[in-house]
Order: sequence, then structure tokens, then C-alpha cells
Amino acid sequence: MSKQEPKGSGDNVEGDKIHKQVNVGKDYIENYNALQTPVFDLQILKDYYDELNERNYESIILNDAKGITLKDIYVEPFIDVYRGSLEKGRYQDFTLLKEVFIKITGSFTANEILINILKQSPRFDKLILGDYSVNLKHKRLIFLLGQPGQGKTSCCHHLFYTLTKTENVSSPIIYIRLRDIDNIHQLIINPLDVILEEVQKYQLKTDVFTHKMLANSIIILDGLDELAMSSNLENSYINLFCEKIQSLVDKYYALKVIITSRLHYINLETFNTKRSHTLVLKLRGLSQKKQLEWLNNFDNYYPNQFPKEKLIEYTAVKNNTPKYKYLYELLELPILLYFIAFIEIDLTEYVNRAKVYEIVFDTVLEKAYDDYQQTPHLKGVEKIDFLKALRDIAFEIFKSEYEYIHQSKILELESVKNIPQYQNALESLLVSFYFKKVNKHKTDNGSDDKSRLAIEFLHKSLGEYLTAEKVWDDLLKLSYIVKGQEAFRLLAKIFDTKCFTDEVIGYLIEVLSYKELEDKMRLIQHLINYFPYFVDNDFLLDSCKGDTMLKSLDKSRNFCNNFFAIVSCIDSEKSFFQDIGNVAFDSFVKYTQTVNIINLNLSGQKLIRKDLQDINLSDMNLEKVDFQNSSLVGAVLEKSNLKKSNLGNADLREASLYRSNLERSNLKGANLAFTRLREVNFFKANLDKANLEGADLHNAELWEASLSKAILTEANLWGAHLQGANLVNANLGMANLYRAYLRDANLQGTNLRGAVLNRANLCNAKLRGTSMSQSQYDYAKSQGAILENVKIVPEI
Repeated sequence: MSKQEPKGSGDNVEGDKIHKQVNVGKDYIENYNALQTPVFDLQILKDYYDELNERNYESIILNDAKGITLKDIYVEPFIDVYRGSLEKGRYQDFTLLKEVFIKITGSFTANEILINILKQSPRFDKLILGDYSVNLKHKRLIFLLGQPGQGKTSCCHHLFYTLTKTENVSSPIIYIRLRDIDNIHQLIINPLDVILEEVQKYQLKTDVFTHKMLANSIIILDGLDELAMSSNLENSYINLFCEKIQSLVDKYYALKVIITSRLHYINLETFNTKRSHTLVLKLRGLSQKKQLEWLNNFDNYYPNQFPKEKLIEYTAVKNNTPKYKYLYELLELPILLYFIAFIEIDLTEYVNRAKVYEIVFDTVLEKAYDDYQQTPHLKGVEKIDFLKALRDIAFEIFKSEYEYIHQSKILELESVKNIPQYQNALESLLVSFYFKKVNKHKTDNGSDDKSRLAIEFLHKSLGEYLTAEKVWDDLLKLSYIVKGQEAFRLLAKIFDTKCFTDEVIGYLIEVLSYKELEDKMRLIQHLINYFPYFVDNDFLLDSCKGDTMLKSLDKSRNFCNNFFAIVSCIDSEKSFFQDIGNVAFDSFVKYTQTVNIINLNLSGQKLIRKDLQDINLSDMNLEKVDFQNSSLVGAVLEKSNLKKSNLGNADLREASLYRSNLERSNLKGANLAFTRLREVNFFKANLDKANLEGADLHNAELWEASLSKAILTEANLWGAHLQGANLVNANLGMANLYRAYLRDANLQGTNLRGAVLNRANLCNAKLRGTSMSQSQYDYAKSQGAILENVKIVPEI
């Protein structure tokens, strides 16, 4: 989802403007003298509270036929805490925890914990999690993360209702759906100003409810991920917004903020989560007990629709392994639990999300079709006609700037026009298939439809699934095309408007898992055959070359990214670079460097013995790519995914791999001399006999990595994590191991002469036969290292 302007394409004026305004020395907010919380009459907000609760918590969910509301069916989930929010326990460094999120044990639900944090309840000052603890005292900025469909928004609606109806809270409670905000630029620069404007849309008395009151409020900002997707926000701006909120919480001691987002939209590795007031939490999937609680609520409206015995069967676990692996995971998500409850057929252990949605839409389609057949002007319409219309609407919503569609735009779609009297049928169609009406953005003036209403899905995942089905359906048409230009035109309609999101790609993978293998193999071969033609045309149709430079670049990048995304979805290990010839390959390399493309998925490609000196492959998915014996001297591969890649005997001298992931990669015999490897993840990587002379491995993760006979002379391993690493017979002469974590590492026969070991953790490290000075020996002994047959050498 991250975007980046190409080199030489001009300055990013808007981006610079934001950075300059955010980073000015004087904060834009005047000092409100908020040392004392102002007295506030909550009756001013009563109508606001009632309206939001009625709309969000007490309204019918998913157009339910029996009128179930969120209030009727909601169950409170449990919650996990981000490891970066933990305090140190028995061991010195909690970053070595294998799990990114740690379960909060006990019976406390997400909402109980959130309410008590917001109310600063003494009983919730600290939670103990085994060897670690999390301090909840003074937490005022909470990030609540979760998967799609896990109930982040429902949790917010329930929390808002509880705070405004049943809890004695003296602070104003504000709920904002972030994607509804029109002025993203101002939101990043002046969050409180924009939030106040949103609240005042509810016709509050502006002379009573002011910035000062807002600075003493509990503010729930829901859907940072949706804001990012609808506004195409770069990752840097997402973190910038979070940092701005942090600065506001710093300034106003009475301000409390909750921000929700899907996982991975906030970069937790770069964002400062260790601030005393900041806490990162993640919703946990519904346990079987919680699912049964939900089913009990559901049974009040649909008795025996989803038998308890069936749910227990679907969630059965034997020897720590779920009997129905995929169903087990799906039932943890409230929205899928709801849909599965209505499926009449018995599901198999191999069903995935896409298959569940297919069954759901088939069921709804069957009912809608039967209803419509009773209407004279709809007789003769096939079910596939409705399905095509649904997919086209979903795809238009996906492509749109605001992630909704105007009613007038729906009526222009050919698939909708194929339904007789489609204008009369539209209202019923939208209600039946989980759509809802929303207000358009103020800035949305691009349509002839002057109505302030637009259409979106009741839940985003429904549209993402239908978009994936639409993409596959259109791609199949490629099999009947023989000319490159025709293929280009077809694919441009699918590829060049917008890069597929991770969520759409996830559904594509699931959709493809139950499609015919022959169709998939035929499609991938067609794509590969046309690849040289696409490269020759810079992935841009001739008809688009009259667009502005930035628009053309966006279309070109989108086409290229989506092309490789589809290839990877069909076969994640498919390599074709060796089959297209050197001319096409060289043209492609030149193209990637010219347009500065990022987020490209080249996983599984073979790049053996290639000359890739000075190439920029940053922010790319290079998982399982084979770079064996290739020259990458001076290359830039920063923040790229190189998990399980093969860099055996590759030449990476003076390259930069800052913050890249090389987990379980093979770098045996690779030349990494003077390479920038700061904060790189080498977990269980093979670096045997690699040359790392002078390499910068500051804070690198080398947990259980193998560096047998590796050359690490004068390497910078300041703060590197080498727990359990194999350094047998490695040369660490003159290396900097200050604060390095070498617990349980094997340094047998290693040369440590002249190495800096100050404050390094050598507990249980094996140093048999190691060459070291007397002072190093004394320090290692004090640390509890295993020292036998050590060769004492003179101090340097």
C-alpha cells in the first residue's frame, strides 16, 4: 500500500508541506492552560451520544431479516498486548520473545481492560504475563489492532455505548470514523481542529464545546487502515499522524485516544511504542467459549439455526491441532461466524473465507433470484447476471477514490443494464446483497450525481471477496486473446487503476485454491508470453501516454505490481525470468530503476549469476528469490522481504540491506564486506564462511543463525542479538560486540582478539578453545560463560 514518487519526477510538494507544518517549532495549538480539567455538562452531548448509539450499536446488523442489532448479539473478545509494550522481566531483553503479541491471561475482556484503563482504575495498574508485565498506569494512547472482520469497529461501538450509558465517566466521549474525514491534509497537521469540526457536524453549541473540552476528552478514532486505503496514504504519513497524536497526548494530560486499525498498517518496528502513555493491543479471535456465548444470543432470534453440536464439532481440537483447520480460524471472526450460522450444508475441513463467502452469496442469490422471478419484468434474468452485477459494483468501489460508488455510476454499468428494469430492481438488489447508503465526501464533486448519498458494502471484506472473483473472472478472458494489444487493453482495465491491497490478494489466493488447475496454468503461461510486450511498452497503454506524468507513472506502476501479484497468487514459486531472454530481462531491470517501483512481488524468481550491481530493490517481496552467485555490489535492498532467499556465494560488498528480512535465508560463502546490515533479521539464516569484514550489524537479529567460519573482523555488532547462534571457528577479531546478546551462543574456537565485549551478555555462551585476552576472559567468566581450554592472548 505504500507509494513513493520516482526519482526525477519532481518534488513531492504536498508531502513537504505536511512535514514542514508538522515539524514547526511552535505547536499549532495554543496553550489552553489545561492543568485543571474544566467542569463540563455532559447533557450538552446527550443528543450526540443518543444518535451515535442508535446508529452504531442499536441498529440492525447486515440487514438481518429478524432485526438483530449489535447490542443484541455482541460478545466481548479477549485481547493480546504487543511485546514492545511489555516491561522487562527475568531476562534482560524482551525483544527476543518469539511472539509479536502476548496473550493477556485471565478473564479480563478487551472492553473491561479498555474501560478500566480509561478510568484509571487502580486494580488495572499492572498485568503480569509470565516472566513479563505490562504497566497500564497512565496509558492514554491505545492502538487497538485486529484482522479484517475481527470486530474492531464493533468493539468501538460497544465501548462508546458502555462509556456513555452505563459508566460514570466525567470526560466527553467522541467517536470518529476516520474515513469520513474529508480533509486528510489538515487531519495530519491539526488533528484536534478536524476532530472538532466532525463533532460539530452534529449541531452542538460551538461556543460551549470547544478545543479545551476536546483536549479533555476520550476520543475513539476508528479505522486508520480504511483512511489509509481510501486516501492512498504513504506509510510515512500514517506514522506521522500517529506521532502527531502522541505529541497531543504528551501535551494534554487529560486527553485519552484510542486508534483502531488492521494489522500491518502501522509500522510497529519504526513507531515509538515505548512511550509511557502508549499501549498497543490486538483483539484476539473468539474462543470456543465466546463463540458459544455468541450462539446463545443468536439463538434468541434463530432457534436451532446453527446447532451447538455443529459449532463444537467445527471447533474441536485434538493433540493441539484443530480438526477443521480453516473453519477453526474462520469461526474466530464474528462476521464469518454470523455468515456460517446461516449455511445449511455441512462444511469440510478445507473450506476457506472465499468459499464461505461464495456459499453465502449463492444462498442470498438464490433467494433474491426466486423473489425477483415473481416480478414480471424480471422473469428470464439468470442468476449469473446478478452475480456479474455484484462483482462489477464491488470492483468499482475498490477502484474509487472514496471506496464507495454513486448510484448513477451503478446504473451506467453494462452488467447492471443487462437486468431488465434495472432501475426498479436496484433498491432491492442493494438491500439483499449487503450494501448500505452513506453520505458522500465534501470533496467528491466528480460525478453528475448531485445527491449526497453513495453506496458501500456493509462490511469491507464482502467487497474485497467479490473484487477477487471479478479479477479472476476477467482474467479468464485472456485465454481467448491472441494479440498483444488486445491483451494489454483487457489487463489495463483490471491492473492500472489501483494496486491490489493485501486483503484482495489474500482473497485471490483463496479463490484460486479451488479453481481448475488447467485454467490457472493456461493463464499464467499467457501472462508470461505477453510479458516482453508489456515491458517494451513500459506497462502503459498508448492511449494513456497522453496523461500527466504522475498519472502515467501511477498507471504503469499499478499494472506492473498487479501483474506480478497475479503470477504469485497463481504460483508463488513460479520463475520465468530465465525464459524471457536477456533483452527483455535487461529492459525490465531498467524499467524498475527508472520508475522507482516499490512493493513489487518477485517472490520465487531465479536471478542466478546476474549482474545486478547498484540495483535498487528496496521495499520489495523477494521471498525465495535465487540470487546465487550474482553480483549485487553496491545494491540497495532496504526494508525488503528476502525470507528463505538464496544468496549463496553472492557478492554484496558495500550493499545496503537496512531493516530487511533474511529469515532462514542462505548466505553461505557470500561476500558482505562493509555492507550495511543494521537491524536486519537473520533469524536461523546460514552465514557459514560468509565474509562480513567491516559490516555494520548494529542491532541485527542473528538469533540461532549459523556463522561457522565466518569472517567478522572489525564488524559492528553493537546490540546485535546472537542468542543460540553458531559462531564456531568464526573470526571476530577487533569486532564491536558492545551490548551484544550472546546468551547460549556457541563461540568454540572463535577468535575474539581485540573484540569489544563491554556489557555483552555471555550467559551460558560456549567459549571452549576461544582466543581472547585476560580481561575478556575475566568478563566472560563474570557473565557465566562456559570457558574451557581458552587461549589467552596479549591485549591489543
